[in-house]
Amino acid sequence: MFANSSADEGDGLDVRITGLAPLTSYPVTLWMWDPTSATVARRSTWLASDGGNGTTVKVPSYSLEGTNPPTALGERQVKFTATTDAEGVLLIEGRKEEGYFATAATVNVFLNAFLIGPPQAPEVPITITSLGPVTPQGMTLAWSSEAGRVYRLEASSDLGQWTLVDGAIPGLPGTTTFTDTTAPAGTLKRFYRVSRAP
Repeated sequence: MFANSSADEGDGLDVRITGLAPLTSYPVTLWMWDPTSATVARRSTWLASDGGNGTTVKVPSYSLEGTNPPTALGERQVKFTATTDAEGVLLIEGRKEEGYFATAATVNVFLNAFLIGPPQAPEVPITITSLGPVTPQGMTLAWSSEAGRVYRLEASSDLGQWTLVDGAIPGLPGTTTFTDTTAPAGTLKRFYRVSRAP
């Protein structure tokens, strides 16, 4: 597929894919390159569907220039995950960078090809399932987890300031248990939050 949109025709291009599973996440790959942009780079922002929340920015700034042609499939591409809406529609939007007109030349948004991969399994919600006991070794807690994922554990005494306890806890199937040995002795109040590591 090849598509472009010039500055005179609007501020970008839209790709609408239908017939996908509703409210499901898909990996997306976009390829963009244009040999006529050797003297004037094209700068664009890329957005995509975010379930029932409209579109969100996936690539804040992509600079396309044609000086060096791609030599491998992995070049001149961007990847992100997008989630279809309730009707199973996935929308990809390419927008010219606001206010960017390097010269009087037409600055296009280019999309040479795209690939929508297989649907991704929904992530298991993270829930802290147990807290304690407190022992001389520290505070033990457990949360719902998935094998192969990595988790971050943070702690706070006031829900305002958070301190990283461990940013690379390997997930186990079903439940992960961890002992926080950094809890100060005699702590009366301590809050925890768990997230997936990037």
